Order: sequence, then structure tokens, then C-alpha cells
Amino acid sequence: PSSYGYVYKVDLSNNGLSGTLLDSIGNLPYLTSLDLWGNSLTGAIPPQIGNLTSLTYLDLDSNSLTSTIPSSLGDLSQLQQLYLENNQLTGTIPFELGNLASITTINFSTNQLNGTIPSFTSSNFPAIQYAFLDHNQFSGTVPFWNIPYSALIPLL
Repeated sequence: PSSYGYVYKVDLSNNGLSGTLLDSIGNLPYLTSLDLWGNSLTGAIPPQIGNLTSLTYLDLDSNSLTSTIPSSLGDLSQLQQLYLENNQLTGTIPFELGNLASITTINFSTNQLNGTIPSFTSSNFPAIQYAFLDHNQFSGTVPFWNIPYSALIPLL
């Protein structure tokens, strides 16, 4: 089906789930919270996750997700908290994540991300409080994001 009804919250964290995230995850238009941390999920984060435009909380940490961070996450304009740490994600941070104007917390620590950290500004992240990017393979300088100093502490 094109939609699965009025599902607002999915919390299947720490359940020993295995397998991949299906493309049909994008068929939950009313979903505000998706919490799948602490499982054994593998494969890529499907780009269809960008269809979850009501999402405010996304936690996929502590799985075995691979591939890159999909640029479609930048379509989640309501997203406030994004946790992707402790996976095996590769590639760069998509510039499209600069569209996350409601984001307060980003955690990409302990992956295999590389390249330079995008130069976002306070207009991109006016509400940011925490940005965890440690234990990756970034190169270059840490950009000045013009965000509160407290948000930069985890970068150091």
C-alpha cells in the first residue's frame, strides 16, 4: 500500500532485530518518532526515509548500517534529533542536511565518515545544541558553524 494508516511512533529499540530497512519505511506519513537503536540492522538507510516529513526523532544508532547517509534526510524539515552513531556508515555528510532547520542534536560519531565537514551556518541550524562527529575519518579543518560553543564541545 502507499500508506499504512496513522502510525505515529515506532519504538523497536534493543530487540535483536536483523535484516535491512525496507523502502516501504517511507510509507508512514504520520510517523513522528522512529527508534530502532541497538539492533542488528544491516545495509543502507533507504532514501525513502526522506518521505517521513512528520518525523521529529530518528534513532538508528548501534546497528550495522552501511553505505552513505542519504541526502533525502535533508527533506525531514521537522526533524529535531538524529542519531546515526555506532554504525559503519561511509562517505561524506550530505550538504542537504543543512536544510534541517529544526535540528537540535546530530550524532554521527563512531562511523567511517570522511571528507570535510560541511560549512553550515546558524541559518542552517538555528536550534542546534549538540553535534557529535567524533571517531570518524574527517579531513581538513573544523568549520565555524556560528552555533553555540556548547554545541561544538563534542567536536573537540
